[in-house]
Amino acid sequence: MLFMLQCMFQCFFAVAEKPQLGLVFSVGAGIANMALDYIFIRFAKLGIFGAGLATVIGFAIGGGGALLYFLFSKKSAIKITASGFYPKQFFGACYNGASEFMSNVSASFVGILYNVQLVKLVGEKGIAAYSAMMYTDFVFLAVFFGFTMGIAPVISYNYGAGNYGELKSVFRKSTVAIAVGSLAAAVLAEALSYPLSWAFVGYDKELMQMTLRGFRIFAVCYLFCGINIWCSAFFTAVCNGLLSAFISLMRSLIFRGGAVLLLPLIFGLDGIWSAVIIAELFTAIISAILFSTQRKRYGYGKLEPDPQRSASKIC
Repeated sequence: MLFMLQCMFQCFFAVAEKPQLGLVFSVGAGIANMALDYIFIRFAKLGIFGAGLATVIGFAIGGGGALLYFLFSKKSAIKITASGFYPKQFFGACYNGASEFMSNVSASFVGILYNVQLVKLVGEKGIAAYSAMMYTDFVFLAVFFGFTMGIAPVISYNYGAGNYGELKSVFRKSTVAIAVGSLAAAVLAEALSYPLSWAFVGYDKELMQMTLRGFRIFAVCYLFCGINIWCSAFFTAVCNGLLSAFISLMRSLIFRGGAVLLLPLIFGLDGIWSAVIIAELFTAIISAILFSTQRKRYGYGKLEPDPQRSASKIC
């Protein structure tokens, strides 16, 4: 529950125009978790129980602290108060969040496929190499997810208010930022492939070489994944959960799952590392097509509102 609160309130902070405060709570929760891990395990000798307790306390800071802020702070632009149940809005929100649901479910399923394929080809060392790459992957993807989470409320507000000039400006600037960030992430990942691989698996020469080669292939995906995350987040922000879920489904399950099953038959282990590149590339093509075909409907390709669009159709 505390973890869910921490994630939810990050969006609240963006809406309340306090993203820096959201960062403070998030970083504070992480630092507390790491520090308490060390204290509970090293000094208190609590073992796994101590690690779990440290995690709970960390989430209590990030989620519980944010809850108290929105309940009692007089400086917050939004407040948490008692409310009735609004079925239409509730189920609309669930529908609009279908893409995030699909992403998480698909990622779990595809992770299983990766493990099965790696065990068949190279055994446990393949799983160790893949795990090292995934830990690093979370850091690079967090940049894109953080950016889209921060810009989504701006997109939603201007779309709902019919501020098409501002929406067009935000869309163009965000697209440029994503493009630059994608190139920077790919270059940085390639440049840091050796030290990052060594940090995780430097204790085993064979595993180190496997991880290094895999990471250098895998890192190419950062050229394409930014636009896919941005496209899915954009359509969620304008309340088109169907398109957003479609992008997430194709990216996370269909293309990636299919590639990790088929490419190893042709390229062996390199096929597994390349699967994410193929998935992101094909999804990026779909994202570009959707951005192009939907620009008039959602106003980021023009300055005048669509006469067929009304406020009652939003969400």
